[in-house]
Amino acid sequence: MDETAPKWNLKYVGVSNPDSYEWRKSSLTFDCMAFFSRMSYNLSAGGAAQRVEAAQVTRDMLDVLRLKPLIGRDFRPEEDKPGGARVVLLNYDLWQRMFEGDRNVLGRVVKLDEQPYTVIGVLPQGMVFPDRADLWTPVAADPYRPSGYYLTRQSRNQTGYSL
Repeated sequence: MDETAPKWNLKYVGVSNPDSYEWRKSSLTFDCMAFFSRMSYNLSAGGAAQRVEAAQVTRDMLDVLRLKPLIGRDFRPEEDKPGGARVVLLNYDLWQRMFEGDRNVLGRVVKLDEQPYTVIGVLPQGMVFPDRADLWTPVAADPYRPSGYYLTRQSRNQTGYSL
């Protein structure tokens, strides 16, 4: 489900952050709903650096997918707000490739585009969402401030998932 923009002659656009907030707050159809946006960062840690694909996700994405981090924890509500702590969840393959599966990665500070982020968890093995995302950061957007139409919806009800 995307929004439309007939004024701009666009059949499909993403979802704005204020709309995503309202959809989540007022949905009677879905048990839970989360949103994400694709990103890429320059990741540097311990002298090694690489370009990585990423997703900015709302804090409840793991709930929608019915998953828990392999190690560590999920995002907290306060981290998915403007000014929240900069935190990151690594996918399993990146954790193996860049950190050699070191369980002491939790609490480690890495840099994403030269900004410090604290590693709070590792996503389960084989879980790649969205496609090719090496890591997740919180959307951390103000639900009352106008934004572009950059989010994509992921939701779940009793019968399954919907994109």
